[in-house]
Amino acid sequence: MRLVCGILLLILAMSGGGVANADSERVYQNPWQPLETIGLNNCNGEQYSFTGETLSRATVRNDASGGQHVSTLLRIRGTGVGLSSGSKYVTNEGGHVTERDVAAGPVNFTATFVGVLNSLDPQVANETYRLTQHFTINANGEMTSSIDEFVILCR
Repeated sequence: MRLVCGILLLILAMSGGGVANADSERVYQNPWQPLETIGLNNCNGEQYSFTGETLSRATVRNDASGGQHVSTLLRIRGTGVGLSSGSKYVTNEGGHVTERDVAAGPVNFTATFVGVLNSLDPQVANETYRLTQHFTINANGEMTSSIDEFVILCR
């Protein structure tokens, strides 16, 4: 879950820069922006310094019942250098988040992220991950379904 937490924070940061397409739809888009952080190669436990960029776009639609439908697309790409080994990495990650909030009704949330951390060092395994999260909350505020899946493959 190297950069997934950072991705989720980007969703919260997308409150400005809206472009109105229609009365019931708003689009918030951030063009490619620089990003520097520390990531973790889960295959060997090494932290790496990441330098790259991120892109985000959210669409918010209102429906006739007063509910909202939010769809967010996120992308991250860049390179990294292992902090202890000096191994070089190339990464490409992305995700899609959808949320549906119905006035006085249920809330549905689904997030899917996939990423690849390719090592340029043949001695270091490549990491691929997939994260899927879904939950539904009914009109009484009770969680009626929840799915969490996080898979890491080292090759």
